[in-house]
Amino acid sequence: MRRRLKLASLIFDEVLLEAGMLRVSAGPGGASRFTSYSENLDSVRWQTPKERSVAMQSRFSVSIGDEDIPGVPAAQLREFINSESSISWDATLLPFAREFPTECGWVHFVRPAPPSDAKQLADEWSRVDKKNSSLKNAIPVDFVRSTVIGSANNDLALAALSGISMTADSLHQQVVAQRFRDGSGWQSRGFAMPILLPNIRDLPWESIVEIRKNRYMARFRAVMREIEGEVSETYKGGDVEDFVHRVFERKQAVLLGEVEGLGAGIRKAVYGLLFGGLSGVATMGIAGIGGLIAGTVAGTAIQSVFDVTGNVRQRRARGWLSVYNKLRVAG
Repeated sequence: MRRRLKLASLIFDEVLLEAGMLRVSAGPGGASRFTSYSENLDSVRWQTPKERSVAMQSRFSVSIGDEDIPGVPAAQLREFINSESSISWDATLLPFAREFPTECGWVHFVRPAPPSDAKQLADEWSRVDKKNSSLKNAIPVDFVRSTVIGSANNDLALAALSGISMTADSLHQQVVAQRFRDGSGWQSRGFAMPILLPNIRDLPWESIVEIRKNRYMARFRAVMREIEGEVSETYKGGDVEDFVHRVFERKQAVLLGEVEGLGAGIRKAVYGLLFGGLSGVATMGIAGIGGLIAGTVAGTAIQSVFDVTGNVRQRRARGWLSVYNKLRVAG
């Protein structure tokens, strides 16, 4: 999780972490989920593997009752759930706050306030996911599966309606993956950078603070998103890491004017085509740039690019490579 936070700090302008402690228990006989908040950061710690294991060996119960006086616990309680424990989690991100440098002003602990229609959207997705046979095989205990599905879709709905990206652990990703298979506009973000720069997740926080100050950071992030977009559109199978590297190397070669067999003027045109906002190259195959120049569009498309390249400063356009090189050396 620490490595994921460092990677997110380089990919995004801001990182939002949910505050509080989430306590979840679920088993064959039912499930319970509670979120609590503490103002005393020093009192919050992570659940250890031993504590989790011991909790899973015990039963859990939930009792309910009517309050005679608002705010005063009910005198009479009746047991509502009593079950073996398939999962027993005390999950929190708050202890990370103790290790963030003071300069990490882009990391914020928040209490999510979902839009009014988020629950309805999450419930609609959950009804579909509960019928998913692959999820039933992966998470066979009904109440555990329902808990995981509900938690994942609550976060997905919040992210979708708030216009933000989200990350999930391996268990909840089994639910998240369904959203990316349904063709309804979901996009995977953040996969290019760890493939191209596999060691950056182990950088010290001080290095991340410094690199984020680079004035070309925004452009570097935009190029990573362009690479991810092209991979998502054109990838047809095989080694995805090799595919990402080839897309990146093509962008780098075009930018630096190293596309074999092209003259300086044409190189300038291709550079403008990639970074001038047109999408022709993105629809070509990995080796398609030469075909684009030599093909039938060489007269019209390239000429239109010449008209705009004069408005793009080469130094600024190459600035994102300076960020890449700093991260490569630092990692």
